[in-house]
Amino acid sequence: MNSALFYPAQRGLVALAAALAVGAVCAQRPLAVPPTPVVAAADTRPPAASAQPASLRDLLARSVPWDPQVRTSAATQAVAQERLAQSKSRLWPTLGLSVNAGESNDADFGLPVKRRIERSELLLRWNLYNGGADAAEISATEREWAAATADLSQAMDLVCERIGMAYLDAWRWQSLIEPSMNRLQTIERWVEQARVQLRAGRLSDADVQQAEYSLVDAQLSHQVLVSEWVGALASLQVYVGEPVSAVAPQTLPRLSAEEAQTMVPAGIRVAQLRAQAAKSRVLNVATLAALRVDLDARKRLSDNTTPRATTSQRDSWSVGMRWEMPLGGETFSRRREAVARAEGAQAEIARLEQGLRSELASMSPRIASAEQAIVQLQSQAEQYNTLLRAGRVQFDAGRRSLQQLIQLEDGRINVIQRLAEQNNRLDRLRLRMLVLAGRLSGTFGIDPAPAGTAAPKR
Repeated sequence: MNSALFYPAQRGLVALAAALAVGAVCAQRPLAVPPTPVVAAADTRPPAASAQPASLRDLLARSVPWDPQVRTSAATQAVAQERLAQSKSRLWPTLGLSVNAGESNDADFGLPVKRRIERSELLLRWNLYNGGADAAEISATEREWAAATADLSQAMDLVCERIGMAYLDAWRWQSLIEPSMNRLQTIERWVEQARVQLRAGRLSDADVQQAEYSLVDAQLSHQVLVSEWVGALASLQVYVGEPVSAVAPQTLPRLSAEEAQTMVPAGIRVAQLRAQAAKSRVLNVATLAALRVDLDARKRLSDNTTPRATTSQRDSWSVGMRWEMPLGGETFSRRREAVARAEGAQAEIARLEQGLRSELASMSPRIASAEQAIVQLQSQAEQYNTLLRAGRVQFDAGRRSLQQLIQLEDGRINVIQRLAEQNNRLDRLRLRMLVLAGRLSGTFGIDPAPAGTAAPKR
């Protein structure tokens, strides 16, 4: 929404010219009090606010753990945790059960024998050595799990930022409701006073019309302001999934760009861990060409072979060595693929760090500019308050016109609106700084919902 719509002083010249033109026409006919343009009360009054405005901390605590983006990242973390458990299971043996039933044609002492076979065995297979491939995979999946955990933290920060920005926008418009309503009521009183003075012959018809045009301007500005506030609340309600009728002012921690630079944001931690995981999967040539050593053990559980053989094996164990090398070049092609993935992951870290440094470099001057503007606007607002108090006394004494008084009021509301914009800008910058430092969700004490927990109905 263009903030110029809320600056009545910028349209003062237009309203003044229109009023003078109408006054010239009215001078050619008998003086009469024109009807005041009326705006329905429902259009100029904000919706009823709840007795207890919603705080940002409470909204985040209730909505962030159930946000779809956070739930997706939590599911990804659970997947990574299970993959880590799967890779660690490679260090353990495999237990199996074998049951065979069938027939065989054998020869015992040169005589043919047809046997019926019913046999069951317990099997144990254990890989004793494979060149460190299992250790490399475990190291990679450990880093992938850590990356998924950091990604979950980043998702919570981003969701907190999205909800926080919507909350700050709602507060920006809500903070202007009361000053706008006060301005509207003040101009309404002045218009009534102008009509009384018109009937007493102290003001002209043109002066009254100028005041009424200013009243219409105040009514329209207030309507637009209320609609912006209602729209901001509606957007916030979509993000948090619950009704919100009013918000409360929020004080955000101050974090300098220098402090933020000493921290590692979750996004960069994710990229670093994924790069380490990709690097762990780059196996050396010795590992690729290594032998595979396996232990096999068997124990007979039952044997109902008929007729029985003269000898039978009850238990056995063996250690075997196996070496395989695909002749089509698949092994070394996979290694080149792993190297390329690791290089791409490392380049992604550089890209993210470059973007972070660029944004952090712009934060300090922008925050300083907003803080300086707030101080100046607060001083200007105090000056307008002083001028208005003096102007009312001068108006009552007949030494200042009503239009001059309205222009002072318009200038004051203009400064208040600019002050609200700068406060909103400063809060958004501080919120973004916490995101860049990876501290936003931690600042509000937000934890993800336990895996497998159903979202509450709202």
